[in-house]
Amino acid sequence: MSSGEDAESDYPDQDEDYGHDSDFENQKPKSKKSPSLSLKRKRKALDQDCSDLEVAKPTKKKPATPSAKSKSSKQKTVEETYQRVTQLEHILLRPDTYVGSVSANAQQMWVYENDAMVFKTVNIVPGLYKIFDEILSNAADNKVNDPTMDQIRVKISPDTNTISVHNNGTGIPVEIHKDEKMYVPEMIFGHLLTSSNYDDDEKKVTGGRNGYGAKLCNIFSKEFIVETSHSDSKKKFKQVFRNNMSERDAPVVTKADKNDFTRITFRPDLARFGMVSLDDDILSLLKKRVYDMAGILSGVRVYLNDELIKIKTFKQYIELYLKASVAEDGSKQQVVYERPHERWEVAFTLSDGQFQQVSFVNNICTSKGGFHVNHVVDQIIKEIAETVEKKSKSKIKPQQIKNHLWIFVNCLIENPSFDSQTKENMTARVATFGSKCVLSENFMKKMLKSGIVDNIMTFAKAKQNLQLKKTDGHKTSRISGIPKLDDANNAGTKNGRNCTLILTEGDSAKALAVSGLSVIGRDSYGVFPLRGKLLNVRDATHKQLMDNAEISSLKKILGLQHNKEYKTVDGLRYGHLMLMTDQDHDGSHIKGLLINFLDHHWPSLLKIPGFLLEFITPIVKVTKGPREIAFYTIPQYEQWKETNNKGKGWTINSTKYKRKRWDADKAKRGELDRVLESIVKMVGESMGHKLSGDKKVIVAMGMGDFSSAKSRHVMFTRISGIPKLDDANNAGTKNGRNCTLILTEGDSAKALAVSGLSVIGRDSYGVFPLRGKLLNVRDATHKQLMDNAEISSLKKILGLQHNKEYKTVDGLRYGHLMLMTDQDHDGSHIKGLLINFLDHHWPSLLKIPGFLLEFITPIVKVTKGPREIAFYTIPQYEQWKETNNKGKGWTIKYYKGLGTSTAADAKKYFLKMESHKKPFDAATDVDHNAIDLAFNKKKADDRKEWIGQFTPGTFLDNRVKSVKIEDFVNKELIIFSMAGLKLLPVPRQGQPQGCTRNVV
Repeated sequence: MSSGEDAESDYPDQDEDYGHDSDFENQKPKSKKSPSLSLKRKRKALDQDCSDLEVAKPTKKKPATPSAKSKSSKQKTVEETYQRVTQLEHILLRPDTYVGSVSANAQQMWVYENDAMVFKTVNIVPGLYKIFDEILSNAADNKVNDPTMDQIRVKISPDTNTISVHNNGTGIPVEIHKDEKMYVPEMIFGHLLTSSNYDDDEKKVTGGRNGYGAKLCNIFSKEFIVETSHSDSKKKFKQVFRNNMSERDAPVVTKADKNDFTRITFRPDLARFGMVSLDDDILSLLKKRVYDMAGILSGVRVYLNDELIKIKTFKQYIELYLKASVAEDGSKQQVVYERPHERWEVAFTLSDGQFQQVSFVNNICTSKGGFHVNHVVDQIIKEIAETVEKKSKSKIKPQQIKNHLWIFVNCLIENPSFDSQTKENMTARVATFGSKCVLSENFMKKMLKSGIVDNIMTFAKAKQNLQLKKTDGHKTSRISGIPKLDDANNAGTKNGRNCTLILTEGDSAKALAVSGLSVIGRDSYGVFPLRGKLLNVRDATHKQLMDNAEISSLKKILGLQHNKEYKTVDGLRYGHLMLMTDQDHDGSHIKGLLINFLDHHWPSLLKIPGFLLEFITPIVKVTKGPREIAFYTIPQYEQWKETNNKGKGWTINSTKYKRKRWDADKAKRGELDRVLESIVKMVGESMGHKLSGDKKVIVAMGMGDFSSAKSRHVMFTRISGIPKLDDANNAGTKNGRNCTLILTEGDSAKALAVSGLSVIGRDSYGVFPLRGKLLNVRDATHKQLMDNAEISSLKKILGLQHNKEYKTVDGLRYGHLMLMTDQDHDGSHIKGLLINFLDHHWPSLLKIPGFLLEFITPIVKVTKGPREIAFYTIPQYEQWKETNNKGKGWTIKYYKGLGTSTAADAKKYFLKMESHKKPFDAATDVDHNAIDLAFNKKKADDRKEWIGQFTPGTFLDNRVKSVKIEDFVNKELIIFSMAGLKLLPVPRQGQPQGCTRNVV
């Protein structure tokens, strides 16, 4: 209100608002003139107007006509439009700024009722509560000024609507203030902006701050009486104010006895609060505030209506809140209390799922808390979080902990600040507190033993279960939104119990299963490919479970419901679950993780005979003439060899499949737990079996340091531990230089390649699917290189040694590397990243003619009867159309990607391998510069210029026998960059994206 003070100093006539006429003990200070008659009338009118504003019922006004409005605005003078009011008048006109709302409203809050604190909805007027609190807080502050003060007496009379607050601390000096020429009690209770708290250099722990306080109570009272006795000055003072501090009697000063005291008696102007009398709701709140003082003022006896409140400590006070909280066994709710500092008292108890706090700053009730509460709560949350995370092995949000806390704080803060005059929220920062509350280890131990950790974990688990239920499946005949699911026709119907869901290890195994189902039908069999290894749910966090799309998909496909115990399969969409994985260590691990998933969440399913199945394939099969023997384990095969002349005369060939039932009797808890423990711990392990006889299997284990000599992978005949690798039979042997490793864009492209190899054999061809786009190694960090499993796998498969310069391919496991990607911009990008990988680490390999190849497939194929023509670029196809009557009479098929090619197409491609295989020319410095331009992050500006020089219609012509890397970059890879800038035209309807260029 600094502006208000300036205004008053500029206009001294405002000082005539209040006067006094005193003639006590021969002291005759000059009396001020009485307010003028006109000013009195104005105040009286304002008084009446304010009263009418608060209590009169609103009346509907008729809308003014334009002419009336115009007339009114003409009649309104400048003086009527712009007005200045005194500060007192402003307080009465805008009370919410100073004391809060003066209208009744329903609030949930703590009140005193039946010898306990009760949290209930009451209809109260905040402004009335505030003026009472100002007087009560002043009385409490006197304890700081006078430690000998030991008594506060409060009387509340609903009959007369009168309230009295008395304290026996040192009285107010009954002296004339030399500057203000009035008694000090009149000055501090009868004039605004007077206070003893304006010296900010003085550190105080009282509630007063802005110079309003008790004056607000005076202003909102019909009658306000100040009485004080001051033993040092040996005088007793009494003065009566009336009608909102607009009228006052002359002070009465008499001789005092030895007992100091100050007593304020007031009768609130209830009409201004829309009230007639002090009702039960406001009385229960005022009583609660008196009980507050009994609990927070140490060494002070507090009386309410002449009855001593039998509460002496803060801990006793807290018990008032817990009377209604009784444990199931009848015991009281545990409270952990500590006084860590002479200015701090802190207590903790359990809340019921919603954060609660009861706090006081310098005897002020901060019902909304503030930084003093946060200072305590943050310490407790940190301690609990560490304990919960150790127990649950998962992160927990601070709010989840806070919801279980009920904190009590009583503290003294130096010169506290608040967000409003109502002082409900303390905003002073910790650094300005003047003290710190550091909770002891003993407090924390007791708090942790209160049961809060179990409460939090139980509530968190319940909340997690509710969230997991959102991903539940249901028994429905059709589901959608699950990519790559081939649902059984009868799944989710009355025949669903007879259906089997086949879970395969990847897309290639799915393709195998789908091919098999073509002969037995799809009514009772569904197929879903797992993308890799299932999450180990036993130690997974809630977030991991919620974010795992594969687990959510399995729940929906099977119709699983969280926490449900299954006696039969009638509630499921499928009655059987079959695992179809490779017969290797990874396959065993995947099966173990799936069993672990069921055992952890739905152990009852493992007790249903026949629910869990596995599809097994032989590891070794031997034939001699019409005789055929299949072996499903290496030990079986070894035993047979021992008794059959080392297998001489037998041919090792082919495979055969059969289904094996999972024995439900083995699902006993003890045995299953041991099995699961051994299986789940197989993460990352690799093992090799040494076969006696003519073939020796050597295992390469570990990835090693990418940049150190220890990581150099020597040429092995056989390698293991690389998921999804189909190694060529001759890779790593003396014939390895004639072998080709086909790198495919994903699992479906791998399945296509495997189908094609079935007609030309696997001796000289290996297949490995890339999981996505290879890392751009040119700007990668050492850690990124070390952590990249795909790069480590490529090094092992090819037998690459770091920093080695290759003149020939004799030191490698494969003599050729073939790229087989989709017909889109991403396919070009993948090829570019692979070339970039080689150019950056082994540029010498790109100089070896024929080492790097690409496998091209047609973009468009046209047929007429037995005739078939394939086109590898759109321009080629367009040229053909121009000379063939726009293609009329021909059947046209567009190939968007490898996924649109069939197994039959793949066999045709591979039978004509030379037509689809394109070698890259030996690399030159020009080629190296082109790759560096495309992938070096520092050449962004050069790339913009490069893209800007591109001529539309340029494409890579596949009719050439070999491809220059420079041409690949400038004619094919550049189109990927342009697509990223959205510069490519939109393909016409029916034409797949990416058909504007030659693609692989």
